[in-house]
Amino acid sequence: MYGSTTTTRTTHHTSHRQNRIRGLRSAINNPRTTHAGRNHAQHELHSMGVKSTQPSLGTRLRRFFHLPGKSHGHRSTRTTHTPYSTTHTSTRTIY
Repeated sequence: MYGSTTTTRTTHHTSHRQNRIRGLRSAINNPRTTHAGRNHAQHELHSMGVKSTQPSLGTRLRRFFHLPGKSHGHRSTRTTHTPYSTTHTSTRTIY
């Protein structure tokens, strides 16, 4: 009974570690992450003993021009808001 038990603890911690690594790498590649956030993510990866990846050229250009990330075919749920209707005409009568 003592020698036959198996534990999944190492698998759980390994997957948690991999998820943390993925999250830190995505923070480095996210064009909306601040400079301090990218530096923090690179420092965390270095302290974990993992080589941090350099962002792609497209990511660096989007960051430089302050463009949003790729949508990967998702529909945007945001609607554009106009402060007033451009087709509305005033019906005010002046006497």
